[in-house]
Amino acid sequence: MFAWLGGIGLLSTGHLHVPALLAPGRTAQTVTSSPLYQGMWAAFLLYCLALLVYLGGYISKRLRSSERDVELKNRRLQEALSSLGRAHAELTTAYERLKRTEAHLIQSEKMRSLGELVAGVAHELSNPISFVSANVEHLRRYVNSLARGMEIQGTLPLPPDERARFEAQRRELRIEEALTELPQLLDDCEEGARRTKHIVNELRAFSRSDRQEAWERADVHRGIDSTLALLAHRLKDHITVHRQFGEVPEVECLSGPLNQVFMNVLVNAADAIGQNKGNVWISTGLSRIDLPSQAGTPAVTIAIRDDGAGIAKEAQARIFDPFFTTKMVGQGTGLGLSVSYGIVERHGGTLTVESTPGGGSTFTITLPVKQPRAAAPGAAS
Repeated sequence: MFAWLGGIGLLSTGHLHVPALLAPGRTAQTVTSSPLYQGMWAAFLLYCLALLVYLGGYISKRLRSSERDVELKNRRLQEALSSLGRAHAELTTAYERLKRTEAHLIQSEKMRSLGELVAGVAHELSNPISFVSANVEHLRRYVNSLARGMEIQGTLPLPPDERARFEAQRRELRIEEALTELPQLLDDCEEGARRTKHIVNELRAFSRSDRQEAWERADVHRGIDSTLALLAHRLKDHITVHRQFGEVPEVECLSGPLNQVFMNVLVNAADAIGQNKGNVWISTGLSRIDLPSQAGTPAVTIAIRDDGAGIAKEAQARIFDPFFTTKMVGQGTGLGLSVSYGIVERHGGTLTVESTPGGGSTFTITLPVKQPRAAAPGAAS
């Protein structure tokens, strides 16, 4: 076929002469104008056209197939990229959750490591403070009796020289001054014993050695309101409280310790504001527990925000450590927030802080609506 086509081409260009066609009296010009030659040339052109059409279709088919392959590969690449993006997001979320869990576990370990020591200290302090508190009351009665006796002795009829000697001894011994100051000294002793007892109670709460309260369903709004009522003398003059309560269910909790958490956080907010005029915002709402052991558990969130001085970044990492405080010496024990952390942890919840120096602080308490049976067996803890 190709030889035939080549022969026609050479013949048409004059490079090939066909003797059979060149009979006597017939020239090459006569041959090229003959119907046979023109038919052969037409067949050659048709064949070339058909070949071009075939090649065009073949190439077009291959191109379409290549486009489909490229589109399929591109779609697969897009799916792979999307899958990698989802995997990256999941890994990022898991990493953040692991970091939070690690911080939570570190804090829990700190609580456990100091629990036994603090429980022993609280027990050793409890007995002598009880003695002091009990003896102060007896001393107060004795002082009153002594003062009454001195009054009676002063009214007894004595000779003038004995009376003068008696009055001189009273002045020398400063009996009147002692009788005047003793009640105040006893009041100071009683106040010191009361404060020490309060510290012992916080130590006990921190070590979780006192577990006599019963688990019950309680309204967190009522607990917050009762706590605010107790703090009214500290807040009413210069701090405005904004309640932003949502529709939340009652939570299964130890209402006494939980109110202690509200008290500690609100007292810290008041201390952060100081004597300046300020605001405290208390908001509640529904959320979920973000802990691996209780992931997705329905919870109630209480956020307490103030516009006080805020907390330095380096102090935020230690804010829940026992005995750590940013207050002046004598103004805080450093136990309030650590005790609160332990109480919230015991409830299976979380206590976190966000703060900017000069921009206030927000303490967020998250509590599960229902306690696991292991945490609240029966009616008592």
